[in-house]
Amino acid sequence: MNDSKGIVPPAPAKVDGLNVAKLYRIGARNFTHVNLKNVVLTGCKLEGINLAFTDLRNSRLDLADLSHSILSGVKLEGASLGFSNLANTDLNGADLRGANLAGSDLSHADLNGADLSGANLRGANLEGTSLILANLDGADLSGACLDDANLSFARFTKADLDEASMENVEVFNTIICD
Repeated sequence: MNDSKGIVPPAPAKVDGLNVAKLYRIGARNFTHVNLKNVVLTGCKLEGINLAFTDLRNSRLDLADLSHSILSGVKLEGASLGFSNLANTDLNGADLRGANLAGSDLSHADLNGADLSGANLRGANLEGTSLILANLDGADLSGACLDDANLSFARFTKADLDEASMENVEVFNTIICD
């Protein structure tokens, strides 16, 4: 389609994990609404990246640094983010069903309205995280740190909270049952 000056814009380049890493290194930070299903970005430093509404289902992001990033509305169902840094990240409304976040740092992240049902958060750091309206049904939070988190209106039905630290949490209308 031509714009008002008669110039035809170039077709969008195919974006995959290798291209994301290369483009990030030269300063690109905005990758919204991109299909990156099954991408491998293990160990990549992507601090401050914008992946809002990106499809990252079944991707491998273990040991990645995604701190201070925007991942609102991102699809991470079945993704592996073990031992990743997601501190201070916006994951508002993210789909993290069945994702592996074991040992990850999610401190001070925004997980409001996120679906973490069936997710593995064993030993994860969720200190100061906002989980308002989050769904954690069936999630494994054993050994996780939830100190100072806001759990208002969150659901934890059949979640494993064995040895989880929950000091100074804010709860209002939170559902926690076996």
